[in-house]
Amino acid sequence: MNRVFDDTTATYKFYWLLALLDMHVKEQLDEMLALKVAARMVAYAWYPIEYFNLSFGKGDSMETIIPEVAELTGITVDDKLEDKNNVITDAVFANRHVKNEVKKLIKNVPFWFQSPWIRTSDPKEMQIRSQSLENNCLYSLTGTGEGLTVTINPSWSHYLKTNYEILRDFAFWNLTLFLQSKNPNVPNVAGKLIRPEKRDALTAQTKFWNKVIEIGGPITCIYTDTPLGIKQFELDHFMPWSFVSHNQNWNLIPANGSINSSKSNRIPDLKHYLPKMASEQHKALRLYIPVSKQKDAILNEYYALGASPRDLMQMNDEAFLKKFYDTFSPLSQMALNMGFQQF
Repeated sequence: MNRVFDDTTATYKFYWLLALLDMHVKEQLDEMLALKVAARMVAYAWYPIEYFNLSFGKGDSMETIIPEVAELTGITVDDKLEDKNNVITDAVFANRHVKNEVKKLIKNVPFWFQSPWIRTSDPKEMQIRSQSLENNCLYSLTGTGEGLTVTINPSWSHYLKTNYEILRDFAFWNLTLFLQSKNPNVPNVAGKLIRPEKRDALTAQTKFWNKVIEIGGPITCIYTDTPLGIKQFELDHFMPWSFVSHNQNWNLIPANGSINSSKSNRIPDLKHYLPKMASEQHKALRLYIPVSKQKDAILNEYYALGASPRDLMQMNDEAFLKKFYDTFSPLSQMALNMGFQQF
């Protein structure tokens, strides 16, 4: 099993294993249509492509399949994995265009995934030899085309069920390494592979900004120029969460409640908005640090900017703005290169 990802040039093998594990262990299926496995592969790959704009690499057809299926089914990134899987699976058997897109994934991966056990470059030979469970291979393959069927080797069943979580982590770890190589400048690739059940609350960050307003008075929204008092704002991820995948306070700014829907996951124009962002952040540190505790976790987040919070506080406005430009300029360019739109 530890060699199934040898010679991997696309994401298919990772998602094939994840889908097989789910269907055998969670759905308790020993026999499954390869087309249904492929539908679950698409559901798994949906979030990193559609929400985070991760590149899967040249030649990986997931990047073309998913937008096509999205248009044909109406699925959005907000739908849960199981909901996506159910809609895609139903659509495969009801919509010829969806079926044709998903079918692309069963042309090779069911066969080449077995290569650690069965050495051949001929898919027909691979299928025939799998039916005798040669070298105790993971599954046998029967049928052709849309009827291609995967049957799990009974001698593997207990192992797969007992080690489900470990094998799933094994697949995600190797997928992370693969996608990191395709997205070398993208932060937190590991956190962008599956849709989180719930985003972390911004409790500590909201407390920080409410304290700043309590001390210094209303903050001006950098997008609408309206004054914002205590509990009269929403925290905006300046660089969208869908790119940075974190809630660190140096990337957050109080904003008018309407801005989240209009800004969405677009990238702010740095020339227009970053000076305002830096100004409000600098004021906030100057107000907050003198009254903060000696060890304040939220202040530690500012070390990511390459200086201590107190050093940042003591900088003049020009130096502080430069620090923000040095941090946000490469992030902005990377996000735009990945296909994020500008705000």
